Amino acid sequence: MMATWDDLDEALEEEEQQEAKVCLMTNSDFEE
Repeated sequence: MMATWDDLDEALEEEEQQEAKVCLMTNSDFEE
C-alpha cells in the first residue's frame, strides 16, 4: 500500500512540476 501511495505521490509531483513550468513560460511570454 505504501509503495503504491509513493508511486502515486511521485506521479502527482511530476504533473505539478510540468504545470508549474508551463505557467512560468506563459508568464514570461506575457511579460515580454
